[in-house]
Amino acid sequence: MIANIEEIEWDEWQHGEQYGNRSKNLGKAAGSRSLGMRMIELSPGKQSSPLLFHTEDEEHIFLVEGEVTLLEGDEQSHLIAGDYVCFLPGEGIGHALLNHSETVCRFLVMSQNSQSDIVVYPEHNRMLVKALGQVFSNQPEEGFN
Repeated sequence: MIANIEEIEWDEWQHGEQYGNRSKNLGKAAGSRSLGMRMIELSPGKQSSPLLFHTEDEEHIFLVEGEVTLLEGDEQSHLIAGDYVCFLPGEGIGHALLNHSETVCRFLVMSQNSQSDIVVYPEHNRMLVKALGQVFSNQPEEGFN
């Protein structure tokens, strides 16, 4: 199936003031079942997501336009248009992109769509279990030990 990026509607996502982006789901529009591909726009001052890593899915990022800071655990790297990054599953180091510039940046994200994947958010002690479509926290609940 053929999908044209100009014909795909933007999905908007925001969580508080720090996190937010808009994206076009190219993979879904083209009928992909096992790979995800999104064009993402990140506004100045926004972070793509909380730091995260995958237990099963490999993830790739290609910066199409602009510049960002790659946050990877305690490390930071400056990325410019044309840079390509690969995150292997199970590395246990959270990653995210932060737009520190004055202009919108655009990047492609490609990843597997494994239902056995768990997305871990280490800073927030949470995980998304894809097979269940639920987020779990390992924060102790009051009165539950």
